[in-house]
Amino acid sequence: MENCKPVATPAAYDVKLSHKNGSKLADPNLYQLMVGSLIYAALSTRPDIAEAVGTLAKFNACSTQTHLTAAKRVIHYLKGTHDLCLNFRKQGKPMVGYTDADYASDADGTRNRVQSS
Repeated sequence: MENCKPVATPAAYDVKLSHKNGSKLADPNLYQLMVGSLIYAALSTRPDIAEAVGTLAKFNACSTQTHLTAAKRVIHYLKGTHDLCLNFRKQGKPMVGYTDADYASDADGTRNRVQSS
C-alpha cells in the first residue's frame, strides 16, 4: 500500500459497518494484523484515527471484505497525513497547562499548574 491514493478522512461517511456487511474473509489474519497495527498507531501517535479504528476492532471475529476495505481506507488516510502534527511554540509568554488528574490523592489538591522552562 506504499503507492496508495491518499484520502481526506479515515472513515467513509456513507459506509455503515455491521456484522452483515459483505462476504466473510477466508483468512481474517490480514484484517486482524491491520487493525492491531492501527490500534497501536491510534494509541501512540495518531488519536485522529481512534474512532475509526475502534469501530473496525469490533469486527475482528467476523470480518468481511467491507471491513477490510474500511481498514485500508484508514491506511490511505495515514498516507495523506503522514506529516500531520501538533506544534507548541512559546511566543513571549510561558506556556501554562492545567490537569485535572488525581496524582494518587495528592494532599495539595487536584488542580496542578505546569509551566514550561
